[in-house]
Amino acid sequence: TFVEECGTPEVNGTYKLMEHRKYGHSPFAPFYCKSGLWKGDTMEFSLFYSNGWWYIGVGPANIFPRHRLYRTINPVNTPMPSQSWEWKGINRSASPAPKLRFDVESITEYCRNKGLYRMRYMSVDLIVVEGCGFSEINGAYKKELHYETDGVAEFFMLGRWEGCGGFFRIWRFTAANGVKGWNISWGKQLYRGEQEEDILFYSAHIPSGGNADLPPKSGWKLVRRDQGKSPAPPLRW
Repeated sequence: TFVEECGTPEVNGTYKLMEHRKYGHSPFAPFYCKSGLWKGDTMEFSLFYSNGWWYIGVGPANIFPRHRLYRTINPVNTPMPSQSWEWKGINRSASPAPKLRFDVESITEYCRNKGLYRMRYMSVDLIVVEGCGFSEINGAYKKELHYETDGVAEFFMLGRWEGCGGFFRIWRFTAANGVKGWNISWGKQLYRGEQEEDILFYSAHIPSGGNADLPPKSGWKLVRRDQGKSPAPPLRW
């Protein structure tokens, strides 16, 4: 993870994704750090989650709490970092606040090898569906962190279908032949029971060599002509 454009130049640099270390940060959040000079001493700069906020701090290696330099402007409801968040200086830290940039492919590969829960797709929080034949399906779908299908998080959006309130969702599946794909559907409940079935609109298979942990941006097709309408939507994030 790259921290850039920070008014405190010592903070800028490449932060390495570490395996969980129990020094006071959330056990469910990834932890990043780098070594560097701070007021003449070698210290460890860290990017970490704590009690609803993400921080950048500095202190001796392996010792918490850290002296906190920057914090996300708004509290976050999930221990997942995002490149889109805005930061602010705290404890008289210099402006401008830093910006984050992820090496998504490296993080994905690392987390897949380590089997780390939920971290392999943490870089995308929101997916936009647009240009769909059904205007009701267009909109911004938020990642649902507490409910998974086929081992990955779903994306959902509140919406009505044929006068009923419910949820549009984007979710992954594995076909009988082992091929993975993603569906766009609607259902009355956010958390489906075993007897509940969604109305399926569009489906897309993962292209060869593609990232199965995120829905494809193109290649969507109608599932059934009586439950879908052309054109099928492209996705963006």
